[in-house]
Amino acid sequence: MPRPSYQSYQDFVRTAFAYLEDPGPIRPDDALAVSDLYHLYSNYDSRPWIAAKVPLAGVPLYQAMIAFINNANNTDPNRIIRVQSDKWRVLDKAAALIHYNNPPPGGPGLSAQAQTAMTSYLHVYPTGTQRRSPNSKHLIAPQNHNYVNNWRIGINVVPGSIAAAVLALMPILDANRHIGHIKFSAPGTAGKPDSVIIYLRKRTATYGAIKAAVQQAIPVVNVQAKFSPMWSEFADGFGEAAEPPKNGGSFGTYRCILAYLAYPRSASSAATLSPSDYLARVDQTFGIFGIPLFEPQKQGRLPSPPYNSSIRKRFMRARALHKGKPTNHFHKTKLVDR
Repeated sequence: MPRPSYQSYQDFVRTAFAYLEDPGPIRPDDALAVSDLYHLYSNYDSRPWIAAKVPLAGVPLYQAMIAFINNANNTDPNRIIRVQSDKWRVLDKAAALIHYNNPPPGGPGLSAQAQTAMTSYLHVYPTGTQRRSPNSKHLIAPQNHNYVNNWRIGINVVPGSIAAAVLALMPILDANRHIGHIKFSAPGTAGKPDSVIIYLRKRTATYGAIKAAVQQAIPVVNVQAKFSPMWSEFADGFGEAAEPPKNGGSFGTYRCILAYLAYPRSASSAATLSPSDYLARVDQTFGIFGIPLFEPQKQGRLPSPPYNSSIRKRFMRARALHKGKPTNHFHKTKLVDR
């Protein structure tokens, strides 16, 4: 049975409280605390009796990467794939196929990009997407797909079925102009439940058909029946959720920063804090940042003003440090409704 988003939210808040109450011998700074909370978020396991996913390796991994690229090319040989861990550069598909077909020791060593792609997020774009210039990593969306994403559908696809998911989802990506792109965890990784994420603009007239098509396209045998916290699970292994505001980071990072901000900075206040007190503080902080009470998967419009100067600065400071940037990197940045 799918786990309701508010229950998994409470699970996460309990875990976050236990960590923040006793993080270890040294009180973590913003960067470490948010990273640790994100690790807890990513490793949430609502059904520990289901065996963990296992990443592919060796020849099966090379074969899966070949299938991934060929399946993306199936309906469009010019389809663009970006490798997130390679600074979002466009994948040189022809070169990657040469390397995966001739892996060491039987052929040349893998290129740096081909090696990185096997354990990266791989972002796949609709037919007609173009680079701004021949060697640019920046893209121009096709005119009929030029929408700002505000929603996502996630699928917990097992590593051995990632390539099959590409083949199944490419027609849906190209046929629906409200879908921006689809992100896949490469089959050399297995850590997170949201291994496939479809980024889209949610419209009443079109969303139901997209959601049904996605669920029908992915066989249940290819899906693990659990999901990340705070998403709304609409079927085993399938979830849906809102995109955070612009400049807020990812869905999970946004909520981990807010959970961190909700914990008292004062040692005396923290000393008397109970789990229910902390839950109330997180509820309040989520509300300040536009997340509705009892619906942690959603993102409402930011209140006006959405937050006072102090909490805005704390949010942007934590986000900067989490990303390895200087403390003031986002000091003028504001969150913006999508």
